[in-house]
Amino acid sequence: MKFARSTLLLIVILAIGISIASADWLDAPHISPFEGVRWRAEIPEVKVKGQWFELVSLNDLSAAQIVAGCKDADLDRWQKRFAEDLVAVLRKMGHDPGTSVTLTLKDLQSGDVQTLQNVEMTEENRRAIMEGQRDQEKAASTRPASTNPSDQDNSGGL
Repeated sequence: MKFARSTLLLIVILAIGISIASADWLDAPHISPFEGVRWRAEIPEVKVKGQWFELVSLNDLSAAQIVAGCKDADLDRWQKRFAEDLVAVLRKMGHDPGTSVTLTLKDLQSGDVQTLQNVEMTEENRRAIMEGQRDQEKAASTRPASTNPSDQDNSGGL
């Protein structure tokens, strides 16, 4: 009987922990500064103003720090957390981004680095990313899996 109570208590504690973690994703604004997200290994490439860039930093956080925060938040779905739950991840890291951010971006062709200030984070951008992910999942289910990480394009068709 004592074992059964202990097991039940453990299940309840785990369920509460999962509920709290789920609430974190739901409570944060569902906004993004990116029109699309894709990956080159662990390096995020983001679409901003219709062009693809390598993300160097967002506000004062390097892309590597943000990726690490996503992995800390959800090791199994860290790319999804970056794409869909960026605000929640940043808040967990102690950095509330507000509704606009400063992005440092590296041009994929020229390698030039530029900084864009006051880039608005919008629900429309996040929706585009999610639609792009759904499109990618559909396409992946109808063709053989690619081993090329840059094929992971969540551009939302923009």
